Amino acid sequence: MAPLSRHNREAEIARALTGNWREEHLFVLAQALSMFDSLAQRIVECDAKIEALLKPLGCHEIELGADKQRHKHTPRFDARTALARWAGVDLTRINGLGVGTVMTILCEVGPDLHAFPSFAAIALGVSSEKRSFR
Repeated sequence: MAPLSRHNREAEIARALTGNWREEHLFVLAQALSMFDSLAQRIVECDAKIEALLKPLGCHEIELGADKQRHKHTPRFDARTALARWAGVDLTRINGLGVGTVMTILCEVGPDLHAFPSFAAIALGVSSEKRSFR
């Protein structure tokens, strides 16, 4: 087989990029994109509602250090500060606890963490009252 010249390679690449789009595939793709956009909008609305609900709970003034790396599932507002103001301590400083996990812990146990003797006890779910949370 003879090697392809530069012109032939460009023509082959252009032909490959042209594609053979069938109408039903384009329809399904448009439906999937519409659904993705709709779900993204719902996530923005949920983040706004969570932010509004957390705002009145913050009664502590907390100085936070450097912000941890933002992950793709973290809310789009400063949830770390809101949660720290609610709990009185920045629980995201515990290795392995992100904003989502801290939000779950505070919603399940509440902001009074005195039953837990240390940060490690919070992470492990062990309290001095011999009860654990799940």
